[in-house]
Amino acid sequence: MVRSAKGSVERPGVNVAQKRGLNRQIHAQAWGLFRTRLEAKAAAAVDHDGTPRPVVVIAVNPAHTSQRCTACGHTAKENRKNQAAFACVNCNHTDNADVNAAINIRELALASAPGHGVDGRGGDIRPGLPGSPDETSTSPPATTPYRAAA
Repeated sequence: MVRSAKGSVERPGVNVAQKRGLNRQIHAQAWGLFRTRLEAKAAAAVDHDGTPRPVVVIAVNPAHTSQRCTACGHTAKENRKNQAAFACVNCNHTDNADVNAAINIRELALASAPGHGVDGRGGDIRPGLPGSPDETSTSPPATTPYRAAA
């Protein structure tokens, strides 16, 4: 997100000053503090009746989650049509790009949490997702990823 826009001598960058300003704003947001605050909120979580509620914050590497299809697992730059649209070139699945990426991030987090799967009840995630359990697992098969009602 904060890569320089200056380019090279052969291919000079465009909007360098604007990008520099954006980079400063991104750094000023202090993402590390955001994570610290999120973890503190999770540790202090309680149910509506005041009983402590266990909440876990799982950090995952979001690399390529916006290019990976939640339906078939195919990852390609061409899947991300623009900032808002996702259309898989392999299976023709379409979705909002942010929703698609969020589902992939959720699956990565659930795959790294012991005893949890896509359905939150122990089912394995779909094969091919980095960090997924091996194929010899005895857990029940994966279910369809959660999607919020429109």
